[in-house]
Amino acid sequence: METTGEESFEMPEDTTETTPAPDGPTVTEQVAPRAEVVEHSVTALESVRDEVLQLSEAELPGVSGLRIAFVDAAENRVVVETETAAPALVTALGERYGTDTVAVSLTPGADMMEPQANRQNDTSPYYGGSRIKSWLTTSSASWCTAGFSWRYSGKWYMVTAGHCTSGNGAITNPSESDYIGPVVRDNWKNGYGSVKLSGQSYYSGDLSLYRVNSDSAATPRIYKGGKTSSSSRLVHGYWRRWAQSGDKVCTGGMMTGELCGWKVTATQATIHYSGGTTAKNMVVAKKTSGSCTIKGDSGAPVYTVDSSGQAYAKGILSGGGGGGSDNSGGLLDPCWLYFTDIGLANSAFPGTVAWY
Repeated sequence: METTGEESFEMPEDTTETTPAPDGPTVTEQVAPRAEVVEHSVTALESVRDEVLQLSEAELPGVSGLRIAFVDAAENRVVVETETAAPALVTALGERYGTDTVAVSLTPGADMMEPQANRQNDTSPYYGGSRIKSWLTTSSASWCTAGFSWRYSGKWYMVTAGHCTSGNGAITNPSESDYIGPVVRDNWKNGYGSVKLSGQSYYSGDLSLYRVNSDSAATPRIYKGGKTSSSSRLVHGYWRRWAQSGDKVCTGGMMTGELCGWKVTATQATIHYSGGTTAKNMVVAKKTSGSCTIKGDSGAPVYTVDSSGQAYAKGILSGGGGGGSDNSGGLLDPCWLYFTDIGLANSAFPGTVAWY
């Protein structure tokens, strides 16, 4: 692989302009506000709420029977709902979080609830990492993966790979029963590769932006886990510097699910795919164990995960390779990952990655 000679550029720093406040009245008497002191902060309770339903049976015996978790601010605790609660589950919850932190509510009919969406059958509000059907023309479609939710001018969008779409194309759910929205911008010429967007002097990898119709919405979440998972991660922001060698990332495509252990090896690279197209200004990563990405994972989110399980956007998957006939990486046949830096998406498109 050879690197491009494209001009490097810096992402603008966040700036905030402030206007001096007008002079106020003279304060002759001060009153100290009174606030109730509680044992658990809202942040701590929300962390418990987001974690408890994602634990394994080994970590929390009986957790598979839990269906709902929410913060009960009035009682300064988290409430979990279930059809039945074995004594072992109640004990395990108390030992893990404290008996005054989590309360168990027996809720008849809780086990009747089924997940409404998963990586293969996403519904509004849409998550990143889900299967999408991209209509290049009225008679031609391809399977790809949704990337990150995007926010611009109060409206919802989503970003994916440019080679998945065409400028006048559209995105639907897999069954075609749900028209998600039109493609509004991409930087990929089908059959050729990366092209420069109007007004830009550099290539921006492999990107596409599509709008979510007003009767639907997206949300700052991406699916985690395997290819049929309904579990998700919060997107808590995006990486505020360009990717660099040694960075560790994960990706989550609809064909292979969440794959971590990738390490960046090159930036500003030119990738010539076997089909004849060329992606420019790309990031390269590799790993030497576990599964590789495959066709259909294109467009997936590339991200890092913090200690609380929240994701930070790093890029959009374009392609990959390696792994041999069993699609599994090794020292002699590593998995390769090619993605567009999220900084290029922020520069190429109006708006930015949506996050909590």
